[in-house]
Amino acid sequence: MRRDQQLPRGPLRDGLKSLQLAFREASLVPDEPGTGPGEKFTGPVYG
Repeated sequence: MRRDQQLPRGPLRDGLKSLQLAFREASLVPDEPGTGPGEKFTGPVYG
């Protein structure tokens, strides 16, 4: 795929952040920012 044909990353990043925050909120033992599943790829997620 050419660079000018790539999809915008913003909406995907925002959706992933919302999903990570929802899981953190619903967790009985919330992870510290930066230590949750997938955050090694996305960086710390703060509410």
